[in-house]
Amino acid sequence: MRNNKFGYDSSNTNGVTITPPPAPLEAQYAADSIESLVSSIDQALEQTGFTQFELDEPIDNETPSSMSAPKALHTISQAQIIKSLREALSWLERELSWGVQPSSLPHLTGRIGELYAAMITRGQMALATNQLGYDIVTARGERVSVKTITSSTHVTFNQATFGLVDRILVLRLNFDGDEASIEEVLDCSAQDALKLLTVKGGKYYISTYKKSTVTPNFTKLMIVAEAKYKNETIVQYENATIIVTHMGKAHANTIAALKRIALEIGVDVLNSQGNPKNTRSLGSDIIKTLQALS
Repeated sequence: MRNNKFGYDSSNTNGVTITPPPAPLEAQYAADSIESLVSSIDQALEQTGFTQFELDEPIDNETPSSMSAPKALHTISQAQIIKSLREALSWLERELSWGVQPSSLPHLTGRIGELYAAMITRGQMALATNQLGYDIVTARGERVSVKTITSSTHVTFNQATFGLVDRILVLRLNFDGDEASIEEVLDCSAQDALKLLTVKGGKYYISTYKKSTVTPNFTKLMIVAEAKYKNETIVQYENATIIVTHMGKAHANTIAALKRIALEIGVDVLNSQGNPKNTRSLGSDIIKTLQALS
């Protein structure tokens, strides 16, 4: 049995099996960058043969109280959740390439968080419109309220419906230039969350942790690819990070240096979808081109 970083069991040819990681979730779980996350999702979909997102019938958004008779809920498969996450991440990448700030896309970033949470917990999305209290129901039967932030320093919960929640999951989309990662800020039971919150105006407030300011240290990492151009060296480490140095000193703005080199050696700075390549993708292409020319 072989598992990829999403917990996909490649021996299962009938679908995708997502195994939830032990709580708490690993920080920045399986999301070094938008492009690498999208690529991994594509690989999972390709192995399952799933190529189209569709439901047998339209989703019925009626709430149970408004139904004249009980109806079976329409479920969304793990493959559909993964494909939807891939599409949402691609759209986010496109918006960022247009210069839109992540804080201006709360609906999109919120949906990414919900899909991501449903994927790692093997859960179901809450299908009712304006579902009260929670956003997903896990395979273990936990009702989870998912909050996704970009720059906010707190999250809020409705005090009146908090009793319907079993677990809360706060995710943060971090952006470092054109690189993005999904970070777990908080994953705990609703009861434990009560110890952290404050009450104001009928809402529960929980402060979120500040982003880490630790400077990355790559000295222990293996260099997997390298190329020289004039007085500059482009290096790719085993975690896919790209560094450009000039006379031994790293450029502060890596993507700017890469774009300049790409223009000089004829490497396209756009990907197949017409969006700007991120640092890792462009750096990798430049290294391959320089190696082929040497």
